[in-house]
Amino acid sequence: MMELLIAGALFLEAAVIGGVPAYYAAIDHYNGKRWESHQAEMRERGEELDLLKLVAREPIPDKHNFAANPIIEETFRNPDFNPFDLEQLPALQSHSEQSWRCSTRADLAAYLTAPGPPRAIPSAILRAVGTRQGELTTLAAAAERNDCHFPVDWEEGFAMTCPHVHIIGGASRLLGLQATAQIAEGKAGESIYPITAGLRLARHLDSSPSLLCKLVQSVMATHPLGPIWEALDLRAFSDAELELIDRSVADLTTGANVKRVWRVERAIVVAAMDDLDTEFRLPLPKGITDGVRLHISDYMQRHVIDAPTFPTTEIAIFDQASSDAELSDWSKGISPSRKIASVMVPAMPHLLQNLLRTEAELRLARVAIALERYRIAERRYPESLDALPPRFLDEVPLDPVNGEPFRYILREDGRPAIWSVGVNGIDEGGRPKEGRELGDWVWQYSLPEGYTLDDYHSSEPVALAGSQE
Repeated sequence: MMELLIAGALFLEAAVIGGVPAYYAAIDHYNGKRWESHQAEMRERGEELDLLKLVAREPIPDKHNFAANPIIEETFRNPDFNPFDLEQLPALQSHSEQSWRCSTRADLAAYLTAPGPPRAIPSAILRAVGTRQGELTTLAAAAERNDCHFPVDWEEGFAMTCPHVHIIGGASRLLGLQATAQIAEGKAGESIYPITAGLRLARHLDSSPSLLCKLVQSVMATHPLGPIWEALDLRAFSDAELELIDRSVADLTTGANVKRVWRVERAIVVAAMDDLDTEFRLPLPKGITDGVRLHISDYMQRHVIDAPTFPTTEIAIFDQASSDAELSDWSKGISPSRKIASVMVPAMPHLLQNLLRTEAELRLARVAIALERYRIAERRYPESLDALPPRFLDEVPLDPVNGEPFRYILREDGRPAIWSVGVNGIDEGGRPKEGRELGDWVWQYSLPEGYTLDDYHSSEPVALAGSQE
């Protein structure tokens, strides 16, 4: 506080005696020194603020590099290229759903511009997706390579583009739709390839450690989970098929490499301050840009990089109240650099919740697969998840929210229900909710007795009194 009072007195004196030039010279000196001190502190702690050093890596031979395929290469030559856009495919239209989260089969008819008879809908979907089969096969085959380096021009900073994101995301969505239609048509065995290909595509996005790529990865990971749920609900997979899928699910995690993403995102913002004048024609005094760098770097270090994480993940436990109060003070204060920093801080809570939920659902999928393999072998479900290792799992994955075992029961119809307590940390008896912050995150094949889809879509909290299992 004393430092701020002294700095304020200096700025006032400079403004009175020397006018605006002297005032900005004082800001330049003060914030410049603080930014230098912060950089020295970060170096001492082993933190890197230079973007190009953070993302640097050795070249990868094309035969090992997923990105070295004609689809991705064309994307970087022509950012408008996207053969996987649903709106551009004959007979298909965009439709977003994750019905498996509320124990409901996918509405395939909603993807068709002109749905025909119900029995013909899966075939119509497969014919439409088949018009892009060549491109999907090219991408899926390349995804079997074990490494990836996308030719992103990181030197562009804020102006950097990641055209591969919409290509891979679109392909993942089509593969998930294809697998769901194959299962609905009674061809579950054929769905193995698009399911595993979709999981591999999502995994390769880890090689681009940007906030955008991590967010898209968390969405992509849910595309194969839908058809996996559909096939498990129908008991359509053999033990060998389930084992193959489990290996692919195990290779994907949205809870890893998250701190690297935040470090890269911070470095992008720090570098972008140099681009405000050249790229965005927004000239600012050096003292203000140094102040913005300082405030954002320090904020991200405290709130996400040094913050405690959810168990067995790198996902920060974000203190929303503390963050809101700090950013509010910045926006209401008189400091220009704090005001600018308050609107440049990346949006964090929803991203962190999405990563946490998807990580939980990937782990739930592995447990669900192991339960089905147990049922095939023993003709019944186990009394406890402890019965699954070592034959069907090396170890039972834990709920990433609290590090405890997932909840597990058999519903009234004899089918299993497994769930995470969700981001609010409250066990609500396996009752899911459409919103991010309410309800449990559940893998089940029927809703709890007395719980309906209206309850699922409601924004009201789960009524727990007298309703626990």
